[in-house]
Amino acid sequence: MKNIVIMTIVLVLAVGAMGLYGYLLNGVMGYLAAIATIRDQASTAGQREVIRRAQEAFVADTAASQEEVGALVTRDSDIVHVIETIEAAGRREKVLVAIGSVQIEPITSMQHHELVRVTMSARGTFASLGAFTTALETFPIASKLNSVDMETAANNLWFGTYTLSLVKEKAL
Repeated sequence: MKNIVIMTIVLVLAVGAMGLYGYLLNGVMGYLAAIATIRDQASTAGQREVIRRAQEAFVADTAASQEEVGALVTRDSDIVHVIETIEAAGRREKVLVAIGSVQIEPITSMQHHELVRVTMSARGTFASLGAFTTALETFPIASKLNSVDMETAANNLWFGTYTLSLVKEKAL
């Protein structure tokens, strides 16, 4: 029961992190759209200079937020590293992990990002599968553990299937 409560708390925190990521990204995108509109409306050199200064101030003011959001998003070239990190988490928690599939899906509301779904299976003791689940839920990137299914197998071992979604930048 205690493991379920801990897993639930960790899942709620992960969903909160995803919400914060979306909120920050939406705010930055809104400001960028406003800047583009203001720039298009400026017709004189003086107005353009004022707008240029405002844009520079905006970029300087939001640099920290952009870095925070950027740190949560996986780059296209880092997908292999993410898979290796999942496998390393399995080894650390004494779980045999097998990656079943990696699927890339477009995100209709985002032009420069894609959704990556990683489906995997794991085998180990109930405690080690619980620790592995916690490791997946606390990934330091924008990710969400969509599903966890665990069932008992022979010799006091358990078998689990997991689906993890994460956000990555589109390849250029």
